[in-house]
Amino acid sequence: VVGGERKDSEIFKAYIPGFLYRPPYGMPRRDNTVLFKKLAQNPYIFSIIKTLCDEATTNPWDVRVKEEFQEDGEDYDEVTKKAIKFFQNPNGNDESLKHILRQLITDLLEVDSAVLVKVFNRGGEFKQMFARDGSLFLKNTDIYGYIGNRDDFVLPVPDGFTGVNIDFGGTPTVSQQQIMKQYSLLYKERAAYFQYGWTAGSMPIPFGKREVVYMMQQPRADSIYGTSPIGRLMNIILNLIYGADFNLDFYTNNNMPDGAIQLLGASPEQIQQYRANMENQFKFTDDLGNKRKKFYKHPITSTEVKFTPFTFNSKDMEVLAQQKWFTKIMWMCFGVNADEMGFTEDSNKSDGENQMAAFKRKAIKPLLDVISYHFNTQLLPE
Repeated sequence: VVGGERKDSEIFKAYIPGFLYRPPYGMPRRDNTVLFKKLAQNPYIFSIIKTLCDEATTNPWDVRVKEEFQEDGEDYDEVTKKAIKFFQNPNGNDESLKHILRQLITDLLEVDSAVLVKVFNRGGEFKQMFARDGSLFLKNTDIYGYIGNRDDFVLPVPDGFTGVNIDFGGTPTVSQQQIMKQYSLLYKERAAYFQYGWTAGSMPIPFGKREVVYMMQQPRADSIYGTSPIGRLMNIILNLIYGADFNLDFYTNNNMPDGAIQLLGASPEQIQQYRANMENQFKFTDDLGNKRKKFYKHPITSTEVKFTPFTFNSKDMEVLAQQKWFTKIMWMCFGVNADEMGFTEDSNKSDGENQMAAFKRKAIKPLLDVISYHFNTQLLPE
């Protein structure tokens, strides 16, 4: 013992630069994961994630003993059979492994944080596993980004803490201060992860490092969290969404561009009447509840009319050409290609085979490698 510490204790010096302060219950992500998930619901992103989930979950899987352990004379048949049986039905909700894999892959692609929660009995035996929203889990590392000094298990949150709402904008009451102090003593330096959400109120649910399997596909050296492709594609996705809105506006307004109508020599009463006629006679509400202009019906007036458009037309803006280019950039970031997304008009058999091989190498294999690593290191040992 030197200076009160063991000689064999590790000395950490390099820290994570993002830690300007030590947050009490997990390091904030500083990413708008709610927006990421919302953007992922549009058809452009949804089609990519669905394609990757379909391809990845249809791959066969097995549990086998590594070659170096096959020569030690031990009989691992019962162990592998038990593991295979578990993965075929890993929880009481009758969810298959494919079901869980789709949840994990979706979270990896949307927010680059996929979480498996392991459920143990009171004897410490691993019994079930569930995939949960990774964007709601924060890592509780120290300033060096190290999580190995946290407890394997933490006790469940006492009933008194669950659902407690503390107004941090004001001064907490004495009882609230006591609750916060007790909570900090129990979990601040012991929990490895904290799950946030409306159910827990102001007190997040703590987890030990052995209770959670936390996966990332795009880790960074300057942060303890990964990089979501949607975060990098934000402007591209918005361009695609607004491009689709532009085309939708073509149908809802019957190709009537935005602009100003000038009634030369008209009185204020005539202008108001013209506006009411345009709204009542030339627009209707369709079956979807949208306001649309009636086709082949045009306003007629005895007053001279001048129209000044505000925007370029679709030909000037080349909306479709832009959408094609932005879509290709999005495919590139996710590692998919035109053939896999169903756009085969410019492809032949030879190109298609090469595209398939590239798709598996660049998109599917990296996903499966991330998942299999965590399964092999954090699930199979259980």
